[in-house]
Amino acid sequence: MLIKLKLKIINFFYHVKPNIWLSDHDLKNSDHFAPKAQTGKIKLRKEAMVYTDPFFKKYAGKKLPKESTWNYFAVKKVDGKTAYNLGGSQWVKQ
Repeated sequence: MLIKLKLKIINFFYHVKPNIWLSDHDLKNSDHFAPKAQTGKIKLRKEAMVYTDPFFKKYAGKKLPKESTWNYFAVKKVDGKTAYNLGGSQWVKQ
């Protein structure tokens, strides 16, 4: 894969298609919405519903027991709550 870069007045531009360049500022903004890759263990203080997204919009149809411990792989702050990714599309809030 060949990546072309252009420097123009201390701004980077990425060549993505013929005659199409993206500014590095356009790309940095997308990181704000992405979950942060982070690993650890979480012990659930109460029974937790599992969701397929970090915004808790779609219930996955399963619950995890109170006082159970789980590995997590990503973290996302949403409306003052912390969402933990347990792998794939499995998210719980604490």
